[in-house]
Amino acid sequence: MILPGFSFFPYTFDLILIIVLFLSLTSTHFSTAVAVSLVGIVMDSLSGVPFFYFTFSYLWVFMIVQLVKQFLFKQSRVFIVIISLVSVLIQQGLFVFSVLIRSDTTTAPSIDITMFIYSAVLGTLLIPAGIWILNIFFDIWQVMTRSIQKKLIKLIEGDL
Repeated sequence: MILPGFSFFPYTFDLILIIVLFLSLTSTHFSTAVAVSLVGIVMDSLSGVPFFYFTFSYLWVFMIVQLVKQFLFKQSRVFIVIISLVSVLIQQGLFVFSVLIRSDTTTAPSIDITMFIYSAVLGTLLIPAGIWILNIFFDIWQVMTRSIQKKLIKLIEGDL
């Protein structure tokens, strides 16, 4: 899922990075790595980029977040901004690598560096906001499921 480019703003970045970062920050289970891999495989299947581009980038982001959050406080705003920038740069770097590996040496000068800079800035600004919104929805979801569980327990205990 890519943020669509508009004629007045042609720069984009991968919106699924928000979900991958949110899952990486909130969960440490092995099943999260499997879920991130499955999302990457689906994105690889839907897009026209070389296969394993999204899977590889999502797994790298997941592993980096898991390693770094052991040493830093994971709810720090600075950490989320830095990891957002790093995740966009990982994807941009893999894109440049995949373009350069498949072509001759004349392609390198034609790569638009401003696109990478604007994508990195846009990702650094929008990914923390997206993670914050997902965190709010996740908290609401947890409150709703706890209240449903309590009601079900009371209903079951009342019948017994």
